[in-house]
Amino acid sequence: MQKKIIALAVAGLASTAAFAQSNVQIYGVVDVGYNRSSSSDTSTLKSRNALDSGMQSGSRIGFRGTEDLGNGLKASFVLENAIGVDTGAGPAMTRQSFLALSNQYGTVAAGRQYTPQYGLVSKVDPFG
Repeated sequence: MQKKIIALAVAGLASTAAFAQSNVQIYGVVDVGYNRSSSSDTSTLKSRNALDSGMQSGSRIGFRGTEDLGNGLKASFVLENAIGVDTGAGPAMTRQSFLALSNQYGTVAAGRQYTPQYGLVSKVDPFG
């Protein structure tokens, strides 16, 4: 009988982690396009036809999440990685990667982030 109670208590403790409320999003951009290029007479390569990654905007995969810590305090993170769709390779975490804490007074973030200038230009960029 006591084994059943212990097993029930362990199962109850293990199941509480499944009810945690966290918000994690997976997002990304896959940008690949046809590229035809011709070179000058000084090059050994006369022309090239290929599918290249990042023709308009950089291809990337990212993870973004928030967690409510209580008393109005929230923790959030962003991890973005550039990827080469044509080769499958990409440098590790070359885009945004930061951790932030926020409350009703503001946000403090540490890590690699977009500059305020990038945010301004991307809002008026017709291709952005």
